[in-house]
Amino acid sequence: MFELNLTLGPTKRDSAIIARTLSNIGMIKRFFGDNVAALDYVQRSQRIAEEAGDKRMLGNALNNLGVIYRDHGEYARALEYFDDQSLNFLREKYDTVPADA
Repeated sequence: MFELNLTLGPTKRDSAIIARTLSNIGMIKRFFGDNVAALDYVQRSQRIAEEAGDKRMLGNALNNLGVIYRDHGEYARALEYFDDQSLNFLREKYDTVPADA
């Protein structure tokens, strides 16, 4: 299903579908313990979301990267992604970030 979606995505030029699909595949790879592939897919999703200016998908990708790093025991790195995701939410929702961020 996801691979079909990825195949159809580029013909529609729909970056949101592509980014979501890549992120979903990444999280499935994570579930099966393939963290290297999981990171690759989710990082690709992150790049597409950034290029498209899709803040919602970018937040999702950053959160998923945090989850992957957390599961791998890289807690400091995971926290960086969780912080980035939280700051993106604040910027989008309230057009501001805390002064100490």
